[in-house]
Amino acid sequence: MNNLSKEYRQGGAIIAQRADGLYLLVRKPRARHAWQFPQGGLEPNETAKQAALREFWEEIGTDKVEIGEEQDIFKYDYPANPHFPPHVSEEDKAKYVGQEIHIFYGRFLGEDADISLAPTELVEYRWVNAAEITELVEDQTYLSICQNIIQQHAS
Repeated sequence: MNNLSKEYRQGGAIIAQRADGLYLLVRKPRARHAWQFPQGGLEPNETAKQAALREFWEEIGTDKVEIGEEQDIFKYDYPANPHFPPHVSEEDKAKYVGQEIHIFYGRFLGEDADISLAPTELVEYRWVNAAEITELVEDQTYLSICQNIIQQHAS
């Protein structure tokens, strides 16, 4: 299958903000591009919003988050070399040319005691301010999109 017949894997992400203004970042068990907002792929017959909420629950261990409408989309191609990042499955390499992540902004309604990370998917979480996000998130396009969303919701 060539790249012309492949499509983008769809996903949903949530930029979750706590009442004190800090944002939830999670770290994947990989060396590069490890820090991101909670996110994951769509299941069959699922909307991006439903996927974002489900993935938040699966990765963070709580559904104590409230989100609005989609804010933006982060679209990227998988690397064009045989050394895909380890987080890209063989199945995804065969089916997709990249990912299209639908990003939502939300309010975290719980407490740290409600958080129980999925150990196979995440190794750490941090509550960070907007400036700290720039120190942890590596992908500049993803970072720019997320910063724009955060600025739109600044009070």
